[in-house]
Amino acid sequence: MSDSFSDRLAASYPSLNVDLDEDIADQFDTLFGPSELESFAHEVSSQADTDTSPAAIIQQATQAYVDGVLDRLNQKPEKQDTAALIKVANKSAQLEEALLALLDHPLLEAQLEERIRGLHALASNADRVSLPDLIGSRHNIFQFMRDMLIDLQTCAEATTNRKPKREDYSDDFVFGDAPTAEQQYNRAEATWKRRSKARNLGADHPLQRFLLTVYPYWVKHSHHPFSEGMYFAEIGETVSPAISVLHPILSKIDSEITPQNIATAIRKLREEGKFSSLS
Repeated sequence: MSDSFSDRLAASYPSLNVDLDEDIADQFDTLFGPSELESFAHEVSSQADTDTSPAAIIQQATQAYVDGVLDRLNQKPEKQDTAALIKVANKSAQLEEALLALLDHPLLEAQLEERIRGLHALASNADRVSLPDLIGSRHNIFQFMRDMLIDLQTCAEATTNRKPKREDYSDDFVFGDAPTAEQQYNRAEATWKRRSKARNLGADHPLQRFLLTVYPYWVKHSHHPFSEGMYFAEIGETVSPAISVLHPILSKIDSEITPQNIATAIRKLREEGKFSSLS
């Protein structure tokens, strides 16, 4: 692990108790004792099979937490991501155009086809499909590959989240009841802001990944709701069976996680509809 990565890890998650250089399975017994897992086992073990034993579920969820930490630390600034996607789109377009230009060289295309047919390909996928299988018969042997490159270019451009420029919108191209240039710009800007916000992984991203991993098992096997609970003024705290069970486990993964952190993350996931997609 590089020094810069270690520094960012220490700055972002100073109380993380998991060694990212070691497998979760090798650390599991050190991280969790019987007391942390007992309540969770009581909630989900009544019908769980060996593949989804309480310990296996928590191991999966811990790995999800670690993956969430890595997601955040490895995420590049949006400007860099945009530049990378633009490069993919541009290079795809250039290669598609170069392959199309071969149609103007029918003899050369024939020679290239012969060379490819006789190639002992080093690269193949799981179905043993390699370069000779992807080309057609002369003429226009690269049509399928060009179509794939166009698809790749289209997807790269659609994934790119470019900030709209007001000067790119003009009423000169607005006809009839179509939205005005100002309306089009405002919509594009709102979409850009929404997508920009969605890509930014918050500090609770690892916690959310943990909760999303546990959720399907909890709702299937537990009689208690997977919710942020309810605040009771008379005792001055929030009561939630899910949080009561999960907080002792999560605090072993990251010592700074509080019941309120868990409640907030559960609420966000519920409001964003992410639990519904797992039901």
